[in-house]
Amino acid sequence: MKTLALVLTLLLSAAAPAALATSVLADTVVELRPAGPVTGAYRWQCAATSFLNATTIGGVCQEKYYSTARYAQPKVVGTWITTWDFSGNPTLTATPAAWPGCFGTGSVVLVDGVPTYYIDADNLGNELVENYCYSYLVDTVD
Repeated sequence: MKTLALVLTLLLSAAAPAALATSVLADTVVELRPAGPVTGAYRWQCAATSFLNATTIGGVCQEKYYSTARYAQPKVVGTWITTWDFSGNPTLTATPAAWPGCFGTGSVVLVDGVPTYYIDADNLGNELVENYCYSYLVDTVD
C-alpha cells in the first residue's frame, strides 16, 4: 500500500508542471538567429527579452570563445544589445548589456506540445519563447 501511494505521488508530482503549463498552437515559429557565427572557436548565444514595438524584438547577444585546452571554460568576449525583425534577422549594436540568462520568465508554455520558457507576448497574438538558449517568435494568430 505504501509503495502504491509513493508511485501515485511521484506520478502526480511529475505531471503537475505540464498540467500547469499554458499550451498554444503555433501558426508559425521563427528562430531569432544569433548575431554572429555559431561555429569555430567563437560562438554567439542570444536571448530575446521583450517586444519593443509591432515590428521589433529586443534582446541580448553574447559572444564566447571556446578554447581547445582541456577543461577550459568558455570565455565571454562581449555581451551586446541586439534587436530582431519578425523574420528573425538580428541587428547587433555596440551597446554593452547584461546577460539576461536563458530561462525567460521561468514560466513554462507548451508550443505545439514542446515545453518552452515564456518570455513575453504582444497584443497581436505573438509570443516570445526560449528553448535551450534559443529564442523563438511564435505566431499564435489564426
